[in-house]
Amino acid sequence: MAIYHYTTGARLHDIAKSGVLRTFPERPADYLHGVVWLTKEAEMERSVLDKDWRDPEVFAAKYDGLYRFVVQKKLPIAIYGWHRLTEAMGLHWRSKKNLAAWAVSVCANPSDWLGVLQSIPLEYVTLERFEGNSLWRPVALEEALNLTQPPLPLLIDQGPRFRHKHVGASFR
Repeated sequence: MAIYHYTTGARLHDIAKSGVLRTFPERPADYLHGVVWLTKEAEMERSVLDKDWRDPEVFAAKYDGLYRFVVQKKLPIAIYGWHRLTEAMGLHWRSKKNLAAWAVSVCANPSDWLGVLQSIPLEYVTLERFEGNSLWRPVALEEALNLTQPPLPLLIDQGPRFRHKHVGASFR
């Protein structure tokens, strides 16, 4: 059985640069652990589309394409199902209930969700690009990077403190 990690073209450059599918959030606040979300849903994971779930083509155009990483090899890390994953993450029961309710609102099924508690090296996955009409085409990461725009550089320093050069005010 294949499992998938859906993402947008806008995120591919960061993924390629890191060499892994990173856990989210990277620095968990609500959770004890970040997670790489995976799904058994082979056609389209509606939760990735959020408000645009009814029209994947519109979503793909808005976010520089829609892609999915397919876990082809057996991972050397534990893969958890929805209930066990939320326990392992340390997710509060109320947050779990809210997440499940949101999933249903976008026509996703949390029982299809899986996850791992550490980053997945790209050597364990292959990449596919959404071509419309429920068609997915295998694509090399390098080819996909040529089809997408690299992220824009940040205009401000995002350190713990920066000084705005036009106003002269300091921010924390």
